[in-house]
Amino acid sequence: MPERRKLQRNRVYLGAAIAYDNDDKRSKLDCLVRNLTAEGAMITTVRGSSLPDVFDIAFPGKKQRLLGKSVWRTKDRIGVKFLEEGPADALEIARRLDASEAENMRLRGRIAQLTELY
Repeated sequence: MPERRKLQRNRVYLGAAIAYDNDDKRSKLDCLVRNLTAEGAMITTVRGSSLPDVFDIAFPGKKQRLLGKSVWRTKDRIGVKFLEEGPADALEIARRLDASEAENMRLRGRIAQLTELY
């Protein structure tokens, strides 16, 4: 099957929640985001086949909510296209956080070396 994505997928393991309207009430379903681009995601959930075509995806750890549309689905997986700007900012924040943590570890090591000298 030819690859149709314009952007490279980023493999992730993010907890998220799907929110949707269900008979005049707001329903929520936990899910896992398994890969992510600025334009969409692949999510896994236990009741993917019962979801509406359009729903919100909330990333609690990132404090971000996006509107998504199902473009394909199986029993427990859903391919989602974001209908508004995707989570590129969230990915960039995660990359910066990783870089900051690596720099922090490097600096702690350097401090430990310098304190051993005195």
